[in-house]
Amino acid sequence: GLTNPLKAGQELIVPAKVNTVTNTYETFKPYNKAAAVGSTTPELAMPAPQSGGGCGTIGKLIMVVVAVAVTVLTQGAAASFMGPILSSAVGAAAGSVASQVVGQAIGAQDGFSWKAVAQSAIGGAISAGVSEFA
Repeated sequence: GLTNPLKAGQELIVPAKVNTVTNTYETFKPYNKAAAVGSTTPELAMPAPQSGGGCGTIGKLIMVVVAVAVTVLTQGAAASFMGPILSSAVGAAAGSVASQVVGQAIGAQDGFSWKAVAQSAIGGAISAGVSEFA
């Protein structure tokens, strides 16, 4: 409580500037949902680095280009008779298979990984699910 209670007719002194913090175009940033959520674009994992042989960085770049192209084409074709989540999973899996086959053909990858195919399919489905319900 107050040590000195207010009395009728008492003079009160109010400071000239109550708030020293002001919102200006430099300090106030409105809420931006896109910036809060971040990117929802699906991203394929890069193939594991292989030691020796192959086409090096160019070989990996070729594998990524093949994976993206096959993923997009397969997903687009599958979208007409599958839902967006299932078509994204199928597209991502097909992209992984194609990328690994090309990687083996050019010597950038030694073996085939079904685990990588499954991870791509799961990643594609999750990305599509997040963007579908966001």
